[in-house]
Amino acid sequence: MAVAFALVLLIGLTRNDPQESRDPDWYWMMKANWIEECPLVIAGDSRVYRGVDPSIFERQLEIRALNIGFSSEKLSSPYLDYVREVVDASAEVPTIIFGISAFSFTNREAAGSGYTNAVQDNLDNKLPIQFKRILDEGLIQFRRYRPDTIIRSFALWAGMESFRSRKSAIKGEYNQLFHLNGWVASDRHVENPGEQWKMTLKERKNLYETDEGNIHQFLAKTREWTSAGIMVVSFRVPVSEDIASYEEQLFNVDFRQLRTDFMDHGGIWLDLPDTLELRQYDGSHLDSASAMKISEELAKQISRLNRP
Repeated sequence: MAVAFALVLLIGLTRNDPQESRDPDWYWMMKANWIEECPLVIAGDSRVYRGVDPSIFERQLEIRALNIGFSSEKLSSPYLDYVREVVDASAEVPTIIFGISAFSFTNREAAGSGYTNAVQDNLDNKLPIQFKRILDEGLIQFRRYRPDTIIRSFALWAGMESFRSRKSAIKGEYNQLFHLNGWVASDRHVENPGEQWKMTLKERKNLYETDEGNIHQFLAKTREWTSAGIMVVSFRVPVSEDIASYEEQLFNVDFRQLRTDFMDHGGIWLDLPDTLELRQYDGSHLDSASAMKISEELAKQISRLNRP
């Protein structure tokens, strides 16, 4: 154990802090086990982790930001508990931003959960957990050597030479760039993306049923957190008007009522303008250029709120 620890520490000290992560397995394990708290946290499903770039918030708001979105993630426990753990409640204006989709409150046990899967991967690979636990106990105090930096360095050392994931390298069709702030810049060529996405929804409909209990839990957490001084913000991750209407009908989601209830519980709902000219490469997820557009818009709107 001591030799392995020394090796990881040596990697963290001798290699530059990387700007991108090259191995998806380590990437998701790292995202599911953050130690360092962050003033601004962005949460949600794959539309969020592909669709929101935290670096733009950092530049505009001058605070550290992190995207902890996961595939197939619903807004219920234990994910909401994890989101609360990551946000730094001692920050001047601790902020949680939720990207909401028609899937956010579905019962997804049958479809799986990216966060739950990543936690299980951590349990199956005890070594990284032990490193983070030891470091978190205070053996390394300086920011340069903080736990997530060393784990990132170790992940990069053991990772791929390409910025693409193994899956996309095999298929040759999915361009994904994994950033260590949690954003996965993505693009993909899909013929007739809108129709393809509708077909996918029909095939998976039985896996996604809206759970009113998840909505009530989310609203209760919003009230609890805002009462504790945390700014809780939500927005609807943009899709085409046609797809938005189709998803609402298919999963029986009333976004107008959700928006009203969310604000009644102390949350702040942000509406994105229709003039951003966004592109969903598969009918569901934003390409990297569109992700940067909505990130700029969200950061601009948040900067106008009651912040120092």
